[in-house]
Amino acid sequence: MILKQTRVQVGGAGSLLAHITNEEDNDLVTVLHGNESIPRDGDIIARMNNRKYGNRHIVVSPQFALSPEQLNFVLALVFDELDPQGGIGDDYLLIQHDKPR
Repeated sequence: MILKQTRVQVGGAGSLLAHITNEEDNDLVTVLHGNESIPRDGDIIARMNNRKYGNRHIVVSPQFALSPEQLNFVLALVFDELDPQGGIGDDYLLIQHDKPR
């Protein structure tokens, strides 16, 4: 499994959203959690707090399809690493990309 993380600077929410919802390079793009306003909200909150980064883009790329339970386990590990105090809550956008192989 490959895990990759990128911090997205304030003002980059539009580009991030265009990238993660791009259907040209994917067979299917499915929103599993959240809505498309979350990256823009991240930019607003970061600006209000004078921060440089408003979002994180995390890629979870398993060798094989994950069951919902396995995906939840991986997400719990990622969230615990990024936010051990549990402040993320429901404030995340989870998108599944089905790519041609």
